[in-house]
Amino acid sequence: RLGAEAKPAVPILAQLLNDADSEIRINTASALFTLDKAAIEAVPQLRQALLHRDRMTRSFAAKALGGIGADAKLAVPELTNAL
Repeated sequence: RLGAEAKPAVPILAQLLNDADSEIRINTASALFTLDKAAIEAVPQLRQALLHRDRMTRSFAAKALGGIGADAKLAVPELTNAL
């Protein structure tokens, strides 16, 4: 886990969740997962990623939100719809 020391990268990673390349989106969500609560700023973009047509993007976004934990509670409606 990278945690707080990687927090400066969160805004850039959040932008990459919108990339056209699915591998970039998936790797970005994986990276955000390793940041735990430090990735809190990316919750809005991760919520959007839960709506993506690509199943793997949705899956890895959900995992990243799980890594953030209770601080990502705003994503509960999207997570519920993704089930």
